[in-house]
Amino acid sequence: MYNKKSIEKVEKSIFEGPFKKVVNDYCLSNIPGTILNNFGISSEKQLPVDVFGSKYKKFDKVVLFVVDALGYSAFERYYHHSKFLRKVVKEGVVSKLTTQFPSTTTANVTTFHSGIPVSQSGVIEWFYYEPLIDAVYSPLLFKKAKEDDILTVEASSLLPNKNLYQKLNVASYVFQYHLYNEGPFGKQMQKGSQSIGFKNLEDGLNQLKKVLQKDEKSYSYFYHSDFDSISHQYGPNALETEESFISIFKSFDQFFEDVSKMDFKNTLFLLTADHGQTTVIKENAVYINLEYPEILPYLKKNKAGEYIIPCGSFRDLFLHVEKDHIDYVCAFLKEKLDGKAEVYPVKEIIQAGIFGEEKPSQKFLERVGDIVILAYQDQAIWWYEEDKFYVHHLGMHGGLTKEELEIPFLVYPCE
Repeated sequence: MYNKKSIEKVEKSIFEGPFKKVVNDYCLSNIPGTILNNFGISSEKQLPVDVFGSKYKKFDKVVLFVVDALGYSAFERYYHHSKFLRKVVKEGVVSKLTTQFPSTTTANVTTFHSGIPVSQSGVIEWFYYEPLIDAVYSPLLFKKAKEDDILTVEASSLLPNKNLYQKLNVASYVFQYHLYNEGPFGKQMQKGSQSIGFKNLEDGLNQLKKVLQKDEKSYSYFYHSDFDSISHQYGPNALETEESFISIFKSFDQFFEDVSKMDFKNTLFLLTADHGQTTVIKENAVYINLEYPEILPYLKKNKAGEYIIPCGSFRDLFLHVEKDHIDYVCAFLKEKLDGKAEVYPVKEIIQAGIFGEEKPSQKFLERVGDIVILAYQDQAIWWYEEDKFYVHHLGMHGGLTKEELEIPFLVYPCE
């Protein structure tokens, strides 16, 4: 069944124009606390009980599937292709949540692992400025934006030191492609869990079945990224994206058919996404350093004399601007980008609760920048450097549109 309360609340939550606002109770950031609560560990951040139907019970085993980029709009468009998803709609509970802002893998996967919301973790986007290394870097790759070498600093100095798995009093497992387990980000954020790499989706699901047959209480986090990759390449509405969905959920359908035969008891299956995606027309791209060089003298630089750029993505470009010139740069770009994007001082969207209701941490404030440019659908506002920074995706996320921010949260208990 559909959780109408969640759908109505998320749909009514509007920031400005085409932009949505994060809904604090029906938000991805409450998923980790909900899992902690299942295993008897109290958390103030939990999803409302209606995401489970009329009541909530505790389970011995919990599995959280995260299908990267499976936004609510994509779920609605494609779910009929899957026997399992049709069954959840009929027998389980389908709720609508918002991701955190920025609607990006980096921010939301960090929260899945740590239980810490983005405004506290300060792990914001694919690229952001890190004062400790005085450079823009990618936490997932653990590399500076303009370099290929992995950073030599300790991951614990840049990333959260608290992990969901260390708090849980049950066996914890992380399933994902081998590559994601091997870097500093994975090793830091997955402490306390057993990391299980897989070569393809079927391999991962087969390994998950073996774990679920163990006589133990357990939590399993299962992340799959292929749908996101295809959506980036071809766009969220493309035939290739639909075919990717069909292929992925053919594997899930087989998994749940096997599960039904194994007769698992007291196991809770959850399925969600880290964000959705919206369409991008590459030809619409605006590169602010080429189009509007007038603002360059007002951008902050690091000690090496380099602009603190690019931060965020071309759906949510964050600028670090000298304090005395924030108002001027903001007003200038608002006029120039009229019809393509909205421009806000970061302080304004913090006050509006776009990053959530918690007071932002100092770490977050040091990293986030001073101005954010939020692109409309089909638009891209970015920074250009040949062969390094340019718009090449037909689907993207990071911003506040409905397609980017809204995600499904599926509950399917095996009792």
